[in-house]
Amino acid sequence: MCQHCFTRKTRQWRLGTREKSPLCNACGIRLIKNGELHPEYHLAASETFVGAIHSNIHRRVLELHSENQGTDGSSSSTGETAA
Repeated sequence: MCQHCFTRKTRQWRLGTREKSPLCNACGIRLIKNGELHPEYHLAASETFVGAIHSNIHRRVLELHSENQGTDGSSSSTGETAA
């Protein structure tokens, strides 16, 4: 069982930081990329999952992604063409 999200199924198990505790593939990759694990990634299968909290956090994450895509100019389109 993953020691972060408590899932029991994954295609690959990874080692966590606390006494080499097992992590599912998704949590292991997040730990490698970010250097830490965040509680908003707990799955619905988890004993600690609270739907209302998850949906609010997920909504906010999506809002932040949208804002970030618009600020760097790479994903925003104004519909204007250069002449």
